Amino acid sequence: MALLQRVLASLLAGTALWLSFPEANLWWAAPIGVALSLLAVRGASLRAGAGLGLLTGLAFFLPLLRWSGIYVGADAWLALGVVQALYLAPLGVLLVAVQRASARLSRGAEMVVLPALTGGAWVAQEWLRGSQPWGGFSWARLAFSQADAPTLATARYLTAAGTSAWVAAAGTLLGLSALALGHRVRLLEGSPVPRWAAPTALVAALGLLTGPLLLPAPRPDGRTLEVLAVQGDAPVSGFRFDGDAREVLTNHTELVAQAAQEVRAGRRPAPDVVFLPENAADLDPTRDAEASQLLARASWEVDSPLLVGAILREPSPMLSNAVLQYQPGEGITARYDKQHPVPFGEWIPERDLIRRLTPKVDLVPRDFAAGSAPGRMDVGTRQGVVPVGIGICFEVAYDDLMRGPVADGAEILFIPTNNASFGHTDQSAQQLAISRVRAMEHGRSVVHVSTVGTSALVAPDGSVVDLPEVPGGVTGLFEPALLQAELPLSQRITPATRLGNWPTWVLTALALAGGAAGLLRPRQPVGAPVEGTRHDGVSTNRRPV
Repeated sequence: MALLQRVLASLLAGTALWLSFPEANLWWAAPIGVALSLLAVRGASLRAGAGLGLLTGLAFFLPLLRWSGIYVGADAWLALGVVQALYLAPLGVLLVAVQRASARLSRGAEMVVLPALTGGAWVAQEWLRGSQPWGGFSWARLAFSQADAPTLATARYLTAAGTSAWVAAAGTLLGLSALALGHRVRLLEGSPVPRWAAPTALVAALGLLTGPLLLPAPRPDGRTLEVLAVQGDAPVSGFRFDGDAREVLTNHTELVAQAAQEVRAGRRPAPDVVFLPENAADLDPTRDAEASQLLARASWEVDSPLLVGAILREPSPMLSNAVLQYQPGEGITARYDKQHPVPFGEWIPERDLIRRLTPKVDLVPRDFAAGSAPGRMDVGTRQGVVPVGIGICFEVAYDDLMRGPVADGAEILFIPTNNASFGHTDQSAQQLAISRVRAMEHGRSVVHVSTVGTSALVAPDGSVVDLPEVPGGVTGLFEPALLQAELPLSQRITPATRLGNWPTWVLTALALAGGAAGLLRPRQPVGAPVEGTRHDGVSTNRRPV
């Protein structure tokens, strides 16, 4: 391929990947993006693979993450986008290597081996990006683009990592189909590529993309929980939204009081649990008497336990991002502290060094401490004690933080979040899509509630629950809303929950082994075809770019 063609294919690959996520939400663009990224580096040198992978990453992450600089500036957005794009440079190298290894096989074997190796390569990239450095940034994984796709069902059996690999494998087959078709178009009847190659690869790709519809849906236990989620809204958006903390708390507690009045009037079922989002109580109800009274009164008025996101001024001089449980007439009875504070959002790594580069580090004047207790909270309800799994805001994107509470017995998941810092962007829709994937992955209902939206109640199959008060089940941005429904509970453990990180490790090891094989020069036995020629006669010599 000419250099210009490779560059264009890389840019189109990144664009397709971006369009697969909300708001465009074209889930089928994800495998197309994978196919284009694979074709862009096929036959290229390792150095070219790195550069082309970086181009794909820039075209992917820069538009996808534009919400990150909406209030803190374009420099923060560009920094995050470029850093994330850098992870696709080694992916490009790995894709070159695994294609070299698979090209030594027969056409039929390549159609099996290369999809597996490509899937493993994408999983390896997503694992590295989501863990290093400083705990990583586990956002924009292929699996998280599939909330409305038939492939979503694979998350229940293969984990989110397995879904990413599944989508990448389908994209690989699309790429192989295009390659085989291209050979036949150029060489017509003289082509050594088998006639069956292009249609077989295409049918296999479509089978991977639609076949999961045949997988059985989660079976409910029969037990349910009446939940009420409160999106109270904030008076302003922006990075320093907490300047109106008292008004934000009042907005939420007044909506709880309104719901309580409707319960007493018989217009609303009595909720078993009330859920308030992250940052609903930024005044620290453990120290601010008025804030504590507002929350205690709200819990008492609705006569239900209340789970509320709160910012606590401890351990000094740090802060804690927490969820507090209020019981009617008892006050605070339980607490969960966020285990994975967001680097550069809730704490600043190497603060003194980074301050030399930009004074914006002081927009986060105090670092948040990381909690150590797992995200499970036992909530006493009218139905008895219900174990609730909790992941605060970006924690929903981290596999272990969501799997742990379910493996520990959580029967429903609670994702409190605050999206006021991202304005009217698609960040909130991207985050809700992740919650939907987690619902399917672990077979749990999810209460996903934000201060300003987007909020929704999610069924165990990943679908958004339709609500009379909220058309479509998804709230708008920056408007108050009450979301109430009877959600199923579950004690069943899905295959994905049991598998844990094994799909990640196995797929990563497979890709690295395939990449290593591709970097080794094949030995030529006596009588074998000369190097650069497959035994079915197809030349594998390509001019490296």
